[in-house]
Amino acid sequence: MRILPIFALVIICSLSGCISNPINAKTGANYYEWGMEAERNGDLSLARQNYSRAYDNAQMGNLGPAPEAYAMYEWSRVTGYLGMYAEAEKGFSDVLILIDKSGGKADNLKPPTLLELARLLHDTSQHGKALPIYEKALAELDKHDIEKADPIGFTLVLDDYSQSLRAVGDVSHADEIASKSQIIKDRNKSAEAKFVGKRYKNL
Repeated sequence: MRILPIFALVIICSLSGCISNPINAKTGANYYEWGMEAERNGDLSLARQNYSRAYDNAQMGNLGPAPEAYAMYEWSRVTGYLGMYAEAEKGFSDVLILIDKSGGKADNLKPPTLLELARLLHDTSQHGKALPIYEKALAELDKHDIEKADPIGFTLVLDDYSQSLRAVGDVSHADEIASKSQIIKDRNKSAEAKFVGKRYKNL
């Protein structure tokens, strides 16, 4: 899921009066943009390296937890796409900690982080660990009226959640979620998903 670029948060940090290093801010923003460019070009290893350097510059420049969270989020995604699942899982967990420390400046990052972590756990068959993350993600999505904003994209999340429930033997709850997903699909037959999450592993 795409999120706000790090340089926007650097500006927020500067306006809020935090003590930051403008050299690190500019360098970090450059690395962040280079990471996105490398990812668009399919070079995930280079993207991971650039996102890591964006994070390092956010730390060294004392830019605050929000820019660190955004850079770490991108690093965690591509780390997972490269098959380094344990590192990606820890990365997403660290992002959630940084979000909580950001004083609201990175709250928009919470729903995509929870969704990516849940999908990572689902795709790597860690269904028991995925379930509480899905529950938190769905609670966050409800705040943004996701069913109205992207009904079909929402059903894709529900379908994964249902599969994880079924995998741990909670069949009745799985059937309930699957039924909810189907009802939304039936109501939006002409709609297409606005967001389709990239899989972390071929299922």
